[in-house]
Amino acid sequence: ETSQAEEEEKPTYLVTNCDDDPTRREIGREAVWTLSSAKSGNGVDQLRDNDETTFWQSDGTQPHHVNIQFLRKKSVCAISFFLNHQLDESYTPKKLSIRAGDTYHDLEQVCVLELKEPVGWITVPL
Repeated sequence: ETSQAEEEEKPTYLVTNCDDDPTRREIGREAVWTLSSAKSGNGVDQLRDNDETTFWQSDGTQPHHVNIQFLRKKSVCAISFFLNHQLDESYTPKKLSIRAGDTYHDLEQVCVLELKEPVGWITVPL
């Protein structure tokens, strides 16, 4: 039996890559992606290019946002993303909030992650 302290230490995410799971498919290409801000050469294209050495870098005040909007309703079972604190130290999030809704104006928080120097694929089951 696990203690309450042990339960609280368990992450609310998995370190894995959904590309290795044949029961899931990547649907991000079916969405419109927007960012709250981006440094030149570090925008949506770098966020989505499947290259673990390129990334989005914000260029404005916090909080920073990545908005993923589908043209039709979608059932999303998980969200996966790659973070590398070693390569992108000052831009790696420490706290991440995932929200969902029918429009940008009715988003509700689904989960909040506290991240400590993450390196690798993070998958958040929804």
